[in-house]
Amino acid sequence: MKLKTLMKLPTTVRIAFSGGVDSLVAAHYYGVFLNLNVELWHFNHGCQYSDQIEKECRALADNILKLPIVVGNVKGDRSKGQSLEDFWRRERYSFLRSSSIPFATAHHLDDSVEGWCMSAMHGNPKLIPYKDDLVYRPFLIVRKEKLQEYADAHDLYPVYDPYNDDLHLTRNYVRANMMEHVLKINPGIHKVIKKKYLQEIAKNVG
Repeated sequence: MKLKTLMKLPTTVRIAFSGGVDSLVAAHYYGVFLNLNVELWHFNHGCQYSDQIEKECRALADNILKLPIVVGNVKGDRSKGQSLEDFWRRERYSFLRSSSIPFATAHHLDDSVEGWCMSAMHGNPKLIPYKDDLVYRPFLIVRKEKLQEYADAHDLYPVYDPYNDDLHLTRNYVRANMMEHVLKINPGIHKVIKKKYLQEIAKNVG
């Protein structure tokens, strides 16, 4: 099942791998379907469920994907006033940037729409960058439902992370309580954001 992605990845690439359906599809698509030289990089957040999630990610890598996996851990301290989400993100990207080999994340179009809305609430609507230094985000024009279709077609079963249901985390709250209303007001917002990415790519290529 071919996916229409935003760009090609380098033939040697790391995949940021949480074990969720998005990163699981990215790992399978690039490491198995397209047979690139892929290494999975998983970050253990040091939380209540993190060790179990790591164990299940290792099992997916070893038994299903047959791809090598590297695991990182929290090394820094949370700053005063820093949200848990921002702290985890800082630590995660510090781990991912510890190698000079490019890496890809599985952010998709629905993530970008959420990010656009969240940044707009702070007065500065912006897109998730499709490429930044070592980082590639090829799924930013792909809907979440397409990734789920791919997972279903290839019998891929993701790791369950209870923190994705924690409404104390801002993005989870926005997803659960706001996006339905945003889509009622502007049902074409995914097309708008997708067009912005395609225009940006065309401008940079040109």
